[in-house]
Amino acid sequence: MKDGVHGVLLHHITADELPPVTFAIAAQETDVVRVSECPFFLISGNSEGITAKEMWQEIKEHGSFEHLRSTEASVYSERGCSIGAAIAASVTVPSNDVRTVTFSLAWDSPEVKFLCGKTYYRFVLTYLQKKFPCLKSLFAC
Repeated sequence: MKDGVHGVLLHHITADELPPVTFAIAAQETDVVRVSECPFFLISGNSEGITAKEMWQEIKEHGSFEHLRSTEASVYSERGCSIGAAIAASVTVPSNDVRTVTFSLAWDSPEVKFLCGKTYYRFVLTYLQKKFPCLKSLFAC
C-alpha cells in the first residue's frame, strides 16, 4: 500500500496466442474512507476460492471485505475458469456534508485487437498519434 492506496491486479493470459492483459482496480484510503480488498473470487469453473455469490454476501453482511475468509494475495485459476477481484470503499456521509472517494479502474495490454480487424499497439499508437497526427487515420476502425 502506497499513499493509502489499496489495489488488486488480475493478470490474464489469453487463448489462441493473443497478447496478455492485466486489469487493475484500486481505491485510496483516507481518514474517513476505509478500503478493503477481495483479491479474487470465482465467477465460473472449478478453481479454489470464494464464489461471486459469497463475495456479494460479504458486502451485504459487512459492507466491506475485512471479514473475508480468503485473503490470499496471489492465486492461479484453473484453465477454463473465470475469476474476478473487487475493492470496497466505505465512508459515512453526514447529513448536508460531502465526502470524496478516489478510485481507479485500468487495464494494460501490449496490443488490442478489435472485431473490425484493427490492432492497436500500446506505445506505438500513443507515440505516433502525438508525433504524427496525420497517421491517426491509419488506426481508425
